[in-house]
This record gives sequence, structure tokens and C-alpha cells, in this order.
Amino acid sequence: MEKERLLDLYQAGRIKLAEIESRLKALRAKITTLHAECARLEDEAKEGKRRLQLLEQFTDFAQRMKANLSNLSFEERRQIVRLLVEQVIVNTQTGEVTVRHILPLEPNLPLHTGGIIPTLRSASIPAEQCLP
Repeated sequence: MEKERLLDLYQAGRIKLAEIESRLKALRAKITTLHAECARLEDEAKEGKRRLQLLEQFTDFAQRMKANLSNLSFEERRQIVRLLVEQVIVNTQTGEVTVRHILPLEPNLPLHTGGIIPTLRSASIPAEQCLP
């Protein structure tokens, strides 16, 4: 639209070619900036959607675990914890405990540490929250 307006002004003799070129350069730069902004916003939307799906899947996993956990023996519960926890790191200087874990988020896949399923990987909590 802006290009057409510039062309009309040039054809009417109201603007010189040099001025058209500088204005077109500015328009191209603005278009490039807008394309980059559009791509960034699309990426942010995709990331937001991915995070929402991850949260929904985690919520589903937590509900399934809560519903079934009361029916399990202590040994079965311990086995589940061992499957979910990869590593526990205790920072004695800060008192922070970091638990690196695998939380399967696909309901039809078994608990495992490999593969390409989306997982939550770690959480850090103050040590005082870990103690009874």
C-alpha cells in the first residue's frame, strides 16, 4: 500500500526517485522487523502451547499416581520412587536439595529414563522442606 502511494507520488512528479529509494529502504527494514517479530510471537505461542500440554499431562500423571498409590504396598511405592528419581543432589552450603527425576507424561508409555517422550527433569527445594 505504501509502495503504491510512493509510486503515485513519483508519477505525479511530487517526489524524486532518490527519495523513493530511501523510503523504500526504510519500508523494507520495517517489513523485515515485522516478519521477525511475527516469527518470535509464533515461537512464543508454540512454546506456550507446549508448556500447557506438559502441565496438563503432568496433572494427569499426578492424578493417576494419587489414585493408585494408596493401593500399593511400601515395597511397590519404593520401586516407583526409584524409577522416578535419577539423582538427589544435596548442597550442604546452601541447604538446597535438587532431585533430578523422570516423570512420564504420556499415559500409554511405561516409566523409563530414555526415549523421546516429554519429561520434567529436576526440581530444587530447600532442605528444611524435606525433613519431617
